[in-house]
Amino acid sequence: MAFRLALMLPACVLICCSLASGQDDPTQADLAKPVYMQIQYIQVPDGGDELYLQVENVWTKIHEARRDLGLITAWATCRVERSRGSDADYNYVVVHLCDSWEDLENPIPWERIQEMVSFSEEEDSILEQTGESRDLLRSEIWKFDSAAIPERFGKPGFDKTLTVGFMKSKRPRVHRQLEREFYSKLWAQAARDGYRWNWSLWGCRFPSGSQRPHDLMTVHTYPEGKADYQLPADWWPEAARKAFPDDSAEDLRSRFGRAGSLRDMVAVENWTIVAAVAE
Repeated sequence: MAFRLALMLPACVLICCSLASGQDDPTQADLAKPVYMQIQYIQVPDGGDELYLQVENVWTKIHEARRDLGLITAWATCRVERSRGSDADYNYVVVHLCDSWEDLENPIPWERIQEMVSFSEEEDSILEQTGESRDLLRSEIWKFDSAAIPERFGKPGFDKTLTVGFMKSKRPRVHRQLEREFYSKLWAQAARDGYRWNWSLWGCRFPSGSQRPHDLMTVHTYPEGKADYQLPADWWPEAARKAFPDDSAEDLRSRFGRAGSLRDMVAVENWTIVAAVAE
């Protein structure tokens, strides 16, 4: 099981592919299609994890049918642990990936799916408990923006746990440029050094508005077994020199210093995949 995103969704996951990107500016490489991600934020009550995971495992059959009908490219349920920011009101997320906005808008063809999928009596009983197993709090739609290593985007090779950072842009256009042209290259260097599998940038498409708590999201994926590994303190200056060999020390300090004036880091979370359907 592997996800078709750099985000994502790990492990889905064994290492493959070459590290070299072979491009002067890898974040500008065109992907074959746009990628949209719907995230559903889920609250599972204390002690309810076993039932909820049983429910999601049965729903896997339905999502496989949606994939076979071309409605999604991948789906995953992830357990969430917040490591930075105020306490979250959710402890799971459900992620649906597709290639077009139209796929998100189209209603699920339940009659077709019923023709494709059959359930045992036990599975039917579990499905009937979907509503009581969790509270679906809200849903968002995100669009892929760029990746540190585009040719790895969506290819297997990451750990089951990924790190998601939610940011609120103060100057959206300039902030995105900094993420694409500076941080993406740093994280590409981290991949070459074996500390990351990939990094990707996503923009929220719905809902929108100045009152949203965050509007950009970064996703870090890792080589298998490296999700809990901390970057060495001395890695940052050395990686910056490798990624930007023509920059002076002052140039690099200026690049790092711009981040705080362009965005706030609202929250950081670890998402661990517990069920998935891939292409």
